[in-house]
Amino acid sequence: MSEPQRVPQEPDLISGARLLGLAGTAALAAALGVLGSWWLASGRSARHSPTPPAASAFAPGTPEQTPIESSERGRTLRTQQEQQLARYGWVDRQAGIVRIPIERAIELRAEGVR
Repeated sequence: MSEPQRVPQEPDLISGARLLGLAGTAALAAALGVLGSWWLASGRSARHSPTPPAASAFAPGTPEQTPIESSERGRTLRTQQEQQLARYGWVDRQAGIVRIPIERAIELRAEGVR
């Protein structure tokens, strides 16, 4: 019988010259990317000046910058909401929709009343 043919195997390592060529190509691509970005950024800043902010309904300092819970308006709003949750009243009389205290609504819902 004849011997099986040997299959040639490629070397396990990449040659140094090829590795340096790949590293050089990557460095060149990175440098071109940085230069291209710099060129685009410098060209835009020369042609386009920043636009002034649009006139708004609020003058500087007009909006309230404090948390709503600690402002007088926030405390007043919270009190009004708590009072609405504790009272009976009409939401829409024509449609027959009423407001009931939240505790009573929870009790009715627990009983299965809709």
